[in-house]
Amino acid sequence: MKICFFAARDYKTVKSTFHGTDIKILHDLGHKVNFANSFLQIPSDTDLIFAWWASSGYQAVLRSKLMKKPCVLVSAGFDVCSSKALHDGFEYRPFYHRLLIKWALKNSSKIISVSDEVKKNVFRISGLNSNLIFNCVDTNAYKRDLRIRKENVVLTVGGLAKYKNHELIIKAAPNVLKKYPNAKFVFVGSFGREYDKLKKLAFDLDVAHSVDFAGFVGEKRKLELLNKAKVYVQPSFYESFCVALAEAMSCNLPVIVSNKGAIKEVVADSGIYTSISDSEELAKNIIRLLGSSSLRQKLGNKARKRVVENFSYKVRKEKIRKILEQLTNWDDVRNSVN
Repeated sequence: MKICFFAARDYKTVKSTFHGTDIKILHDLGHKVNFANSFLQIPSDTDLIFAWWASSGYQAVLRSKLMKKPCVLVSAGFDVCSSKALHDGFEYRPFYHRLLIKWALKNSSKIISVSDEVKKNVFRISGLNSNLIFNCVDTNAYKRDLRIRKENVVLTVGGLAKYKNHELIIKAAPNVLKKYPNAKFVFVGSFGREYDKLKKLAFDLDVAHSVDFAGFVGEKRKLELLNKAKVYVQPSFYESFCVALAEAMSCNLPVIVSNKGAIKEVVADSGIYTSISDSEELAKNIIRLLGSSSLRQKLGNKARKRVVENFSYKVRKEKIRKILEQLTNWDDVRNSVN
């Protein structure tokens, strides 16, 4: 079957992020896949469109309606979710954009929600029950590498955006450094709007020497840091899934997280929960993990097990296969591939 993967971003960006995993899944399922990021790029001979985000996927849904072909729409975050604390998301979009998103949801052939948090919001907006298929992690790549020696590194991965709540980690740093002067706080991800503010905060609190804004790094370097770190922290104000968190868990890394959005769906009982506003509590939790190798190992093993069982590539691939089978005649699909 000829499938058009649609995402309103450039191919290089999509391919290098977790969204591109679905391109690989579609290939591995035996389909011929091409890429489009605009309405006009979608080929007329496409058998099915697989689109990410309702906020831009309305273009793909409209094209599918005109071609009378099925369209699978992946809803994955602020396209349908909202955060009152951040004044961001669906409820804060212009009225016309909300109408387009609602129309896209109601007119797609199948909707995939990447978490129950997203699923609830899809239902709230459209009244439709979507298919829950969690985002996934390549558990063969993201795993503990015993060749890399652990250090007192506290790691977080994600662009420097307000909703990630990186400020809390820096505010926790002074208390951690009193106990562990050699600790390093590493922030991986694009600098974004918060960079200058966070950098100033680190200087004001006299912890800049222990804070590393690493910026965007390649997968090899990211895996090295995940294996070097002793603690992973994700105190976000909101997450609709958080693949970076799941990747850390897959590497047997103990995690300290907030309980906002879909984070609790990802972590369940395999991590430590902390307040989104209490830096002293976060510092105590970091100190607790840095000081106990047995607790790190216990939580890290639970985290790895949870990811393998619920968020692996194999699990997502199988569920997407079933969705596609519901939309096509499998004999015709097999013949078109051969």
